[in-house]
Amino acid sequence: MAFGELVERYEFVEVLAPGRRRGDELKADRSLSPEDRGKAFQVPQDQWTPARDVLAEVSARVAAKAGKSYPAGTILVVYLNVWPVAGTAELERGLASAVAPAHGAFKSLWVLDNGRVREFAGR
Repeated sequence: MAFGELVERYEFVEVLAPGRRRGDELKADRSLSPEDRGKAFQVPQDQWTPARDVLAEVSARVAAKAGKSYPAGTILVVYLNVWPVAGTAELERGLASAVAPAHGAFKSLWVLDNGRVREFAGR
């Protein structure tokens, strides 16, 4: 991405709940009427993704990215596409450790989720 003469390089990775595949929910929604598709729904708490599972997935995805070779100065953006999460306080406390495998490989690391952006120092 270029900003005037400044060029920033970004690498993106999406983190989903373990076992989830992008788009599966949309396939299930196709059988619903348009009115039913727009209705709010509750996810039972026993189906929430535990924070420890999210952190393990973040760590694995970040480590995989760190194991590849990117140009110096590349910024890693991690998109947490996991909702709802059981143990949000645990998730917050554990994010810095979960992204640690990539610290030496990227200029900085950003984690995006639920409209929030958190930056973690890189190399």
